[in-house]
Formats: sequence, structure tokens, C-alpha cells
Amino acid sequence: GNVHRNPRRRASTASALMIGMALVGAAAVLASSTTASVAAIVSQSMKSDYIVQSATYQLPAGFQQEVERLSDVKRVDVLTYGFGPGQIRVGGKSMESATLTPGALDHSLAAPALEGTSSALDRGERLVQKTPPKANPWKVGDRLQLTSADGSVTRTVRVGGILDDTSFIGVPITLDQTTFNALIPLAQQRHDNALFITGASGVSKSSLHSQLVRLAKPYYVLSIMDQQQFVSNRADQVQSVLGILYALLAMSIVIAILGIVNTLALSIIERTREIGLMRAVGLGRLQLAVTITIESVVIAVFGAAVG
Repeated sequence: GNVHRNPRRRASTASALMIGMALVGAAAVLASSTTASVAAIVSQSMKSDYIVQSATYQLPAGFQQEVERLSDVKRVDVLTYGFGPGQIRVGGKSMESATLTPGALDHSLAAPALEGTSSALDRGERLVQKTPPKANPWKVGDRLQLTSADGSVTRTVRVGGILDDTSFIGVPITLDQTTFNALIPLAQQRHDNALFITGASGVSKSSLHSQLVRLAKPYYVLSIMDQQQFVSNRADQVQSVLGILYALLAMSIVIAILGIVNTLALSIIERTREIGLMRAVGLGRLQLAVTITIESVVIAVFGAAVG
């Protein structure tokens, strides 16, 4: 009955909690969806036994050759990016690019093409990401002119395949190594981002892992992960970013709770004579506390349920 006496005030109080709960729910869905998407992309894309990445996004010089010399290693593929000053120009627009060891899309990574074929990369053609047509209206068979960042080198390549935006590579343009090296000649403009390692037939993963750990130990910044560990690593990164959001949302919930307390305080002040009369005719302290508690629960449940 008391909730109905001033419905606007109660609704305003519940709305603060409603907004906070809605934001918390949205953030939770976002976190779960992002984690599930990352797990799906990795499980569908990664075919190698292990992936090695550096905290500096640049693998140490010579580490790839050390891994290749291991007798338990069957194949090593490297994913290299051209970022920052290493961007190439397409039609006057700077873009990030990547390259892979020849045959990597058959052995270490799976990147099914929506149009064309991903194997076109090994034929000297290029792969592009599916993007909004207004941004990059590329089609299989198009011939595009690529220019180095300083404009000194130009190459014309054919689009051989279009990849889904959710592919592991994640940049607009993927080139064969010959074209990539010509357009981005300087080592400081490239980033060997990841090493994909496949063990030889009959070799146990634990044995291979031990050897890789031994090689990586002097470098400190390297991480050696199998598919499950790589998914967990990406999920942890997502959670760390969302942790800040959760902290802000927790503050909104605290503010909403203080709003409920304030509303109840006003309610008691306005009903001082009424409460005094009920106390005079036999209302106990515990009964009064229960009455106010029920009122707070009604407001909180309403706001939380709607949110």
C-alpha cells in the first residue's frame, strides 16, 4: 500500500536499479559471446599443434630457425604483419597486410574462402577480407595496384579469394611472401606475429612442448600454447577489458541501492505520525522493520526483474 502512495518516486528509484541490471546483463552477454566467438574461430582455424607468440608482437630473430632444427618438428609456419610504417597503399588508402609461409593454409591454418580459393595465395594471388562493399568493393578476379608506403615499389596482383571477416588472419589483405617482401623490404616495418608448429608423426605433444619451452626460456617474452591454452589466453584478454566495465557497472548498482535507501528514509520521515500511531496501538519494532524491508524488496525486485 505504501508503495502505491507515491508511485512516481518508487518508479524512479526502481529505474536506477533497472538500468544498472540491464547494463550488467548486456556486459555479461557481450563477454560470453566474445569468448565463444574467439573459441570458435581458433578451433576452426588452428590446425597446428602449438602456436608461439611474443608479448612484444615480434618474434626474436633466429628463433624460427632454432625451432626448425628440432628433429621432433615436422613443419613451422610464420604469420607476418605489416603494421604502422609497414602499411601498403591500395588506391591511395593505407592498409594493414599480412603474409604466410607457402602452404600454411593447408597445414597450419584453415581459412575457407567465401569466394575463390584460399590456395590462390600460393599462386601469387592475394586474399582479401570480406568487408562492407562501400569500403572495399573487391571481387575475385579484380586486379589491384599495390604500392609500398614510400611509393618506391608497385605491384599489380589479382584477387584470388575472399575470406570471412572472422578468419584468424584478421587484416584486409593477405599477400604471398614474394610480393610482401617487395612492398615491405625493411625488417623493422614487419612483425613476425605468430609461429605455428606441427610435430612429426609419432612424437608426443608433451615431448615437443618440453623442447619448445627449453628454446623459448632465454627470451622471456615468448608464450607457447596449444589450441586450448590459446583460447583461454584470448578469453582472459577479453575478461580483463570487461573487468573495467564491470567495475563501473558495480558502481551504478551501489548508486541504485543508495537510491532505495534514500527513498525508504523519505517514506519513513513522511509517515512519522502514522508509524507512531501504529506503534501506539501495538505494532512491534520487528513488525515495523519487516514492513519497511518488504517495501525495499518490492522496489528492488521490480527494478531487477525489469532490468
